[in-house]
Amino acid sequence: MLVIACAFAACSRPVPRTVQLESLAIIGAGLGGEFAGGDAGPPCAVAALGRTVVLGWRAALHGHEVVACDPRGIPRWGHHHGPQLSEVRSLAADGGTVFVLADADGTKLYRLDAATGAPLPWEGRGERVLAITSLWGDDTTKIDHADWVSAGNGRLYVTFSAEGFVAVIDAKTGAYVMTLTAPQPGQMAFATTPMRDPQTGTERPIDFGLAAISGHGLAYFFMEREPPWVMLNATRWIEEDEHITALALTGDAMKTFKLTVYTALGAPHQQVQLRPADAVEGYAVSVGKRGGRTEPGPWDPEGLRDIRALAVDATGRLWVAEGDEQFGRFTGWNTEGKQGELLPYNCHAGEENLAVPSILPLIMDGGTYGARTRNLYRDRVAL
Repeated sequence: MLVIACAFAACSRPVPRTVQLESLAIIGAGLGGEFAGGDAGPPCAVAALGRTVVLGWRAALHGHEVVACDPRGIPRWGHHHGPQLSEVRSLAADGGTVFVLADADGTKLYRLDAATGAPLPWEGRGERVLAITSLWGDDTTKIDHADWVSAGNGRLYVTFSAEGFVAVIDAKTGAYVMTLTAPQPGQMAFATTPMRDPQTGTERPIDFGLAAISGHGLAYFFMEREPPWVMLNATRWIEEDEHITALALTGDAMKTFKLTVYTALGAPHQQVQLRPADAVEGYAVSVGKRGGRTEPGPWDPEGLRDIRALAVDATGRLWVAEGDEQFGRFTGWNTEGKQGELLPYNCHAGEENLAVPSILPLIMDGGTYGARTRNLYRDRVAL
């Protein structure tokens, strides 16, 4: 396996057993209730912030495309950006804020209060919606849509996979901080940890990040904040047929033996694998039936398919968003031991306690993704 370690200067130019998941499906089916989820598209995103889990659907017309719930799956609030059809491509959460990459093509960004779901303006701007094209300032060549968003320690990371870079912006103001480059960057995950300065003895936060690259690679990096620059970079590869579709990260970045990488894999594996951060070539825990759900075939609640996003809440539960057009769903898993266990939930919608077996697939209509431009501009810092 290839391992590369390099230091970079910054570019900071401004600008297991069968358990029926009872009614988590109620949030995902658009079946009514105060916080009904997306009714015009399948699940596509999930993010966690402490004991708040935020679910995102590709599209909603009358329901909510963003719904927050607690670790038991009980809804707390819903957000519909409407008033007409509105869409989500990716979600991130950090510092009491939920970040939404909106539209199926990912053309704009907006923020929500993680406690209430209320819209938040970008500080110093006034407006609540930030168009992707506004990130480029006066540049004549403009990319108008992004693929994913991630957040950590006051920064928002906007990924442009085909274009080969990640735009790092201030999570409060939307101001451009720097650019990171990598071959076909995918989803990212972060673990912020204090590091002691050997000269002053004081502790300061250091951003530890992980990015999926080139389909089956993982780029680790430590990034200093002031001034922003990448201190250390290392790349590790898993097997070529282990195509990474989503990432999550838990643990202490200063203690790699306690740091765990959750990798969601596409076909032929169709499962989530938990890997020690310092030995990602192998995995210690698997979540979901190997090979996932096959078509045609009988419904298998432990068979995953089309995994779009992962999140781990404060209780250690893994949340999985499956974006299959006909059988999209959200599931919660206990990852203790060697095999993930599908968790039962009983969710509330308004005042009524509803139980809808998730063993029944949810049939939804979904949107399509737009073409990608391949324009490149701005200075680069390689991951």
